[in-house]
Amino acid sequence: MSGKEYSEVLIRLWLRWLTLTGELIPEPTEEVVAAKQEAEQAKRKAEQLAERLRQLGVNPDELV
Repeated sequence: MSGKEYSEVLIRLWLRWLTLTGELIPEPTEEVVAAKQEAEQAKRKAEQLAERLRQLGVNPDELV
């Protein structure tokens, strides 16, 4: 690890913000990762529900 990389790691580990109740405030990159994970989970759930509707004889693409 170069000196610059080492410094960035130290800064990254050091500069973290907490709320008044002690909860860690996520960095923007962490928020993006979490949002992508939540979106993927929602998509999987929607696909599962759509498949269940098809099994019941309902076309989910025609629902209003």
